[in-house]
Amino acid sequence: MKCPYCSSTNTRVFLEMEMPNFLTAYDKKNEHLVKTFPFEASLCLDCLLGFNSKPLPKEELDLIYDNYKYINPNKGIGFSKYQRIKQLLTKFLNHDDYIVDIGCSDGVLLSYLYDRGYRNLEGIDPSPVPLGADYKIKMRKEYFGEDTRFERPVDSFLLVHVWEHFTTPLKILEIMKSKLSAKGRIIIEVPNFSGFYHHHLLYYNKYFIHQLTENTDISMEFLEEDSDVIRLVLKFGERKPFLGFTEEEKGAFCKGVFDIANKSKTSKESFISFLEEKRSQQIIWWGSGSASIIALNQIPNELLQSLDITIVDSDITRKGLFVPGFKKEIRYSDEELKNKHIEVLVIASSFRKEILEKVKSLGCSVGSEYLIEYV
Repeated sequence: MKCPYCSSTNTRVFLEMEMPNFLTAYDKKNEHLVKTFPFEASLCLDCLLGFNSKPLPKEELDLIYDNYKYINPNKGIGFSKYQRIKQLLTKFLNHDDYIVDIGCSDGVLLSYLYDRGYRNLEGIDPSPVPLGADYKIKMRKEYFGEDTRFERPVDSFLLVHVWEHFTTPLKILEIMKSKLSAKGRIIIEVPNFSGFYHHHLLYYNKYFIHQLTENTDISMEFLEEDSDVIRLVLKFGERKPFLGFTEEEKGAFCKGVFDIANKSKTSKESFISFLEEKRSQQIIWWGSGSASIIALNQIPNELLQSLDITIVDSDITRKGLFVPGFKKEIRYSDEELKNKHIEVLVIASSFRKEILEKVKSLGCSVGSEYLIEYV
């Protein structure tokens, strides 16, 4: 398998599993669209880019995006995910900039900017969350690409958890370059070598990103990484030299990559052991997104059928929907749990803090809790 950036064949698989195409809740009428496909992720040992080495056909990816159920930060669901990127936006964006958010979801970042006096705003998403008639910011239902047109050059593009969805690292940046103003920049937040899903095609890390900027006319104005994400501000023009990383640092990174399968296996075994201990208890399973669905689909069918699981979500729009691999409807947390004792709480979401705050606000007590951290 060739690397999608440098075309090297010096690549190696680091993760394999079976995974549903839909990693979000779906309406019963769309049940026929849900399928399981093999998933495979590889690392290029030359440029250190991670990539999906068994990508789904385009028509399958289009189905995912056309039916995707985003989290809704504007309704307080997953809002903590955006706190740091919001700070970055106000630091690097000017109030007179023409700002376009690619993959705008429910417009949470655009709303944040609007409330702070930014007015030249636009969002583009293949499946934006429907908003009320009083929403003041222009949002297009569209795939961004070479044919996307703007009334004037764009000063700032936002790519927040979007860059990983494109087939090559440079393609989207080159398209944006052709539409940017002379002072234009691209602000990016991307998973930090994580998010191993069918619809994520690339897996980034700081080592690859530095190499990318060294080999192109892209200037890195800012880079910040934490355990979950990398944040970048990129411009085109004069290159900024970077001393590079040592072979020891790169070697340690590669070793960590090839430990991922073992971590996944250990996490799965621990999780299944926990569930086996709880066969006789009622389990409240909180979450209906990617982490939840991947975890559910790792449970042996015999064990899953023997468990008393109720899936809940604090997003009322997911009430009555289903998740792949589970036959019961999702319940709305506020209706299902108010003032109840939860025997076993499984948090199948990255928003543990918000979920526990919600549990407390509903007046619930909890017997035991299990956080799904890695599957």
